[in-house]
Amino acid sequence: MKKILAFIMMFGLLTGMVPPMEASAATNIAANKTATASSSEDSTKTQDRAVDGNASTRWSSNYSDPQWISVDLGSPNNVSGVKLNWEVAYAKAYQIQVSADNSNWTTVYSTTTGDGGIDHISFAATNARYVRMYGTQRATEYGYSLWDFEVYSDSGPVDTGIISGAVYKLTAQHSGKNLDVAGGSASDGANVQQWTDNGNPQQKWKVIDVGNGFYKLIAQSSGKALDAADPSTADGANVRQWTDNGTATQKWEIMDTGGGYYKLISKSSGKALDVAGGSTADGANVQQWTDNGNAQQRWKFTQATTTSDTTPPTPPTNLKSISKTETSVSLAWTASTDNVGVTGYDIYNGTALAGSSTTTSYTVTGLTANTAYSFTVKAKDAAMNISAASAALSVTTSATSINPGFYINGTTLYDANGKPFVMRGINHAHNWYKGQESVAIPAIAKTGANTVRIVLSDGQQWSKDSLAAIQNLITLCEQNKMVAVVEVHDGTGSDSEAVLNNIANYWIEMKSALIGKEKTVILNIANEWYGTWDGANWAKGYTSVIPKLRNAGIKNTIMVDGAGWGQYPQSIIDYGTQVFNADPLRNTMFSIHMYEYAGGNAATVKSNIDNVLNKNLALVIGEFGIKHTNGDVDEAAIMSYSEQKGVGYLGWSWKGNGTGLEYLDMSNDWAGTSYTEQGNAIINGPNGIKATSKRSSVFEDTSDNQAPTTPANLSATSPTYSTVALTWTGSTDNVGVAGYNIYQNGNLVHISPTTNYTVTGLKANTTYAFTVKAIDAAGNLSAASNAVSIKTSDSNDTTAPTAPAGLVVAPAITTAKLAWTASTDNIGVAGYNIYVNGELQGTSATTSYTASGLAGKTAYTFSVKAFDDAGNESAASNAVEVTTGDPGNIQVIDPGIIDNYTTWYVGINGADKPATPTVAELTYLDNGGLNMSFNLQSENYPSFQVDPAPVANWSNYSNMNLILSNPNAAEVQIQPIVKDGDWKWVELGHYIKVPAKTTMIATVPLTGLTNKDVNRIILRVQGGSGGLAGSLQLHTISFDLEPTAYASTIAEMNRPKTASFYPWNLVESSYTGNESSGLDGETLFVKYKSTISDTIAAGVATETKPGLGIGDDWTKYASVSSTLTNTGTSAIHVSLVVRTGGGWVWQETGGQTAADPTVERIIEPGESVDVVYAFNSPVWKSAKTNWSNHAALENAIDVRGVQFKVYAGTGEAVSAGTLQITNFQLNF
Repeated sequence: MKKILAFIMMFGLLTGMVPPMEASAATNIAANKTATASSSEDSTKTQDRAVDGNASTRWSSNYSDPQWISVDLGSPNNVSGVKLNWEVAYAKAYQIQVSADNSNWTTVYSTTTGDGGIDHISFAATNARYVRMYGTQRATEYGYSLWDFEVYSDSGPVDTGIISGAVYKLTAQHSGKNLDVAGGSASDGANVQQWTDNGNPQQKWKVIDVGNGFYKLIAQSSGKALDAADPSTADGANVRQWTDNGTATQKWEIMDTGGGYYKLISKSSGKALDVAGGSTADGANVQQWTDNGNAQQRWKFTQATTTSDTTPPTPPTNLKSISKTETSVSLAWTASTDNVGVTGYDIYNGTALAGSSTTTSYTVTGLTANTAYSFTVKAKDAAMNISAASAALSVTTSATSINPGFYINGTTLYDANGKPFVMRGINHAHNWYKGQESVAIPAIAKTGANTVRIVLSDGQQWSKDSLAAIQNLITLCEQNKMVAVVEVHDGTGSDSEAVLNNIANYWIEMKSALIGKEKTVILNIANEWYGTWDGANWAKGYTSVIPKLRNAGIKNTIMVDGAGWGQYPQSIIDYGTQVFNADPLRNTMFSIHMYEYAGGNAATVKSNIDNVLNKNLALVIGEFGIKHTNGDVDEAAIMSYSEQKGVGYLGWSWKGNGTGLEYLDMSNDWAGTSYTEQGNAIINGPNGIKATSKRSSVFEDTSDNQAPTTPANLSATSPTYSTVALTWTGSTDNVGVAGYNIYQNGNLVHISPTTNYTVTGLKANTTYAFTVKAIDAAGNLSAASNAVSIKTSDSNDTTAPTAPAGLVVAPAITTAKLAWTASTDNIGVAGYNIYVNGELQGTSATTSYTASGLAGKTAYTFSVKAFDDAGNESAASNAVEVTTGDPGNIQVIDPGIIDNYTTWYVGINGADKPATPTVAELTYLDNGGLNMSFNLQSENYPSFQVDPAPVANWSNYSNMNLILSNPNAAEVQIQPIVKDGDWKWVELGHYIKVPAKTTMIATVPLTGLTNKDVNRIILRVQGGSGGLAGSLQLHTISFDLEPTAYASTIAEMNRPKTASFYPWNLVESSYTGNESSGLDGETLFVKYKSTISDTIAAGVATETKPGLGIGDDWTKYASVSSTLTNTGTSAIHVSLVVRTGGGWVWQETGGQTAADPTVERIIEPGESVDVVYAFNSPVWKSAKTNWSNHAALENAIDVRGVQFKVYAGTGEAVSAGTLQITNFQLNF
């Protein structure tokens, strides 16, 4: 047992500065003893490194279960404890075993809920010579890995002498400054720093023993805990304060380092509390860092001097209820005062403590409808003096009403009519295929689906979906009598709380699309947020954002994906109830994505479903398919057992999966004219959608189809230059008005529960038009009110923004990338004007811009000016003159240090050079770079590797630069890693994503490499879509290249010069005259039928970026050229079709030849014609030009598709034949 030091203290006694008590340390009897293990990952992670006393070396096993590590103590000892310091690859389930003979083992401790970090384990003293950790279940996809395996002959490591419950100030040894909450903030996320001792509460920390050798530290200024921000194991991860939640990020081991100083080791990372860079300045950041023994990681604990503060705060006043529901009451009050300072408030429901708050508001939850409650509030200070109670406030909760929408009861989802609703539906990847929804959603409805899950973006990774777009999607779903499940995809796989919080903020911004749609819309907050298989921190994120969404007025049923990319159901089993209880409406359900891990076989499927339902939680299978990248999926078991248990399921996905994942498409086209293998299984299977789907009863409810009366007397004023205040006379309804839709220039901008609203964020001196419509609970919408137009006030702003600074220009051949430092403005910068040779070329809302349409081998001068809403323009930035590249003289890439070594080899995940040949192979490129061919289906993590001899020294470098080419049709990722002068594994940032068919330069900061000697260079390769077989080209490893380096060369390498640059497998439904079409080598072909005419066409088509939902940027090119050969016996007409933007706008031209400038291209039998399709020439036609060829190509920055179309002239008969297209390329 841990020894607790007790002190008897007289009331009011000044404790002064109490030195830490001395305590005898328990001895680690495993140090430098002989260790053995079941396996070692490689020669740098052997078992002896877990007992060598060095916290920066580790043992790591092979990637399988079970695994073990054992230590021979040399002779029998009375063993009573161990310490395990886990690396990221920790054990979920393991046993501690002891033995006298290394053959017969006794288990003295076991767990199935390991959470990593540092485990202190005590057990009854047992005489043993051998001690081992026996791992039975890994927590990650990797093996088992320990930094330290220590064995003790008494109860454990050092008794610190720290008094649990006492308040201390912590002083850094190197600076003499205190651990301090910046600004004395009481907010979650407030930064922790060092600051000169000032005696304030933000420098006083209550230290509380939480068991197993760990403590939490509570700031006396806020009542919040010292927290390692995000569960990161990286050096430099920030430390902050956060609401006490009991997670590993708030648990710290306090270890005596001698001389009255201690180090604090985070349980979540094993890293030490550290002052960044050893700074002695006030405000220097506090972070976590590998324990290195330096003075900035050593802290003196001085028990805080206290005065005899016996004065309580004044009682809170003006207690009132600001809102209430059936189950909650929100309270607010006027702040108390105190002679020292108020630290918080306790809220009482009757005589029972309902909760505490550090602000002057609080929401009491868990109440009963239509029930009277009496509330009081008491203030408290740092000395725990408690004020008298406020005046009592009596509040009666709202009466039970008909549910406004979907709700959860136990394991069942009910619709607004109280009928159980079981989802049977399909995912639709809207964000990547905008413009297809009007076809796709009705087609999905025809399958019998009652639900569609819609992929959206908040702008963090992809193009942000607007409020109007979401409202249109919901309306489409309602018109087709399907429930809409909306989700943001940008957080997929992320462990960042900031990313999840950004997504929550997006939903709050878009809440007007959700409020009033509780009957038909379910909010799946974030797709697959939290990629790590860690339930505790997954729950921490969601318990933070769910109340935030509810406080914003969002009442829709919430859906939460499990951790581990949705495939770790244990996170829901262990922590789902905690997440559910964080929802004040208790209206949250959970989603498992059943691919190869969560749904690989019937036993796994049934176990995962049963284990969640047994926790009395509602469940849906939010994604599944017939197989996935790393194995088969038992879709039949998923559907049959879901039907048996009343669990919903949503197949992934309708159409649009990228190269290598096409098997996940359910339809062969957006219109659903035919289904794929997966589509037939999920739609037409015995337990599929058609057989089991039942529509929500809300779509059958016709009891109220009467719209409210029209709002009247809408009026508007502009109280400020950026706002408009609206008021109107209320409507009436046969049942009741639920709210009012506010329309600005025809677009819905808000839903107001009252008859007034102030529109914000407007531009000064600008005219806006507004209307209002009333809506009832059944969704009936009134006619529009009278329209009112109003011009916002003049801001009278005559102050221009400051000039942009630091303009940098990187020219290619026909483009140049610009970047600059932002301007400031007294009201706000609206954008930037970009000038080329003194002429305005374009504008940008951000601090970057790509200038296109330039000529090669030409000098240009660029400058940038900022402007504000009032039209004030700043002075020009610094001018930058550059010369674009010469397309006829492309610079060869210097291979850099690749050329310094002749001993490059393929390593596997950074291990030593294999004794036997690898599947992956290296060959040299013409410039001296390296090409790796690989097959990730049969060999994981092949790496470009070299061991520099002599050891390389990188102390003179700030950044490493890689130029990489990915010739494959799918993304490839590469991670730069080195083993430094101590052979320590150092990851230089995250994986670099190299898009399909792309050459790019990547800049890798070397800030994480503290030991600048390099023993091994490792560039580890993996596929962005899994299971990829292909190649990757490494043209150079260089250092500190200029931003303009090789820009022209890279532009030329990215230019599509062959037809095979694109896949040419897009099915264009309008080409009904096709016999067949496609790509044969580098020749495109169209075999057309004799039925083609002036209205019936044939053709061949491609997407430019399949599966990504974005287009190719053709602004850097001037034209497409190709050779057209008619091998048929009749003359044919041929045109090029370019599809642009999210709406796939059709633009078409016949192109021009050297001899014929007309744009109707007729190819005679046996004729070959070289055709050029110039983008800037007025030869294109579209619906916008009324199909007349007189415009340039528009929106070339977003080319989604390319097609060659074959047709006949008016009244002409054509025999079947073949068009061949050769020499396809884009040209500068």
